Amino acid sequence: MKFLDFFAGIGGFRMGFEQVGHECVGHVEWDKYAQASYAAIYGQGREEEYANEFNGWDITTIAGADLPRADLWNFGAPCQDFSMAGKRAGLGGERSSLVQEVFRLYRETAEENRPTYLIYENVKGMLSSNGGRDFLAIITKMESLGFVVEWGMLNSKYWGVPQNRERVFTVGTRVDKWNGPSMQDLLLAQEVNGVQTKLRDVLEDSVDEKYYLAPEKRGRGGKGLANPLQATSDSNQVVVEQNYVDNISEKQSFAKRKSQKMLDENGYLPKMYNPYN
Repeated sequence: MKFLDFFAGIGGFRMGFEQVGHECVGHVEWDKYAQASYAAIYGQGREEEYANEFNGWDITTIAGADLPRADLWNFGAPCQDFSMAGKRAGLGGERSSLVQEVFRLYRETAEENRPTYLIYENVKGMLSSNGGRDFLAIITKMESLGFVVEWGMLNSKYWGVPQNRERVFTVGTRVDKWNGPSMQDLLLAQEVNGVQTKLRDVLEDSVDEKYYLAPEKRGRGGKGLANPLQATSDSNQVVVEQNYVDNISEKQSFAKRKSQKMLDENGYLPKMYNPYN
C-alpha cells in the first residue's frame, strides 16, 4: 500500500509500515528539528526519491488537492491537550484539535484519491478527555466520513520494547472495503505475548567512553546524574555508578515540583518520582 505520514515527527509510523513492505508517498511535519531528523533517517542514500515525495510543513495551509493519492493515511496528532500531564483542554486546545485538519483534508480530496484506511494514534488520556466526549466526537466524525471504526489500547511492552507505553490506536476502514474486525487479533495477542523484553536484555555490558558526559558538564562539583546506567550482575535492578551517587542531594527537584530523593544510599532507583500521579 501507499501511505501518507501526517504529524510525522521523526517517522516512527513510517518505519513500521516500511518494514512490512508499504511505501510512503509523503509526510507532513511542523517542527523543523523533527523535519531534519526525518530527512536524515529516510532521505540518506535515497535523496532523489525523497526529494520527489510530498513534503508538507503546516497542515492548516495544505489543501486536499495538494496531496498525492494514498491507500492509507496515518496520523498521531499532537497529544498535549489530551495528556494527563497537560491542562487537558482536549479538542478545545490549539494542538490536539489539529486532528480535525485531517478530516478537512479528507473531505477536500477527490473521491477517487481518498484513502481506504485511516489510522490515528494518541495517548490514553484521550479516552477520558472531557469525560470521553472528545473521543466520541472523533469516532463520530470518522463514521460520518464513511468509515467503520475500531479502536483499542496497545502497550509497547507486549511488542518487544522494554517500555510501558500505552497508546490508543483508532482504525477506520471505508465502509465499502470493510471485511470484518482487524484489531481483535492484536488485542488478544497482547494477552498471549506477555512481557518478553526487559531492560536488562538491551543494556550493553560495556559503553565506549565517548558516550560519557564530559566532567565539566556533570553539574556542581563535576558530578551528577548524567552518567551511563549499568546493570548489576547479581540483580535485575539498575544502578548508577556509586561515584556519582554521593553527590546527589535530597533537595534536587523533578519537573520543578516537590523535592524528592530519587536514589537510595546504595545507588538504586527504587521509584522515580512522578509529579503527575
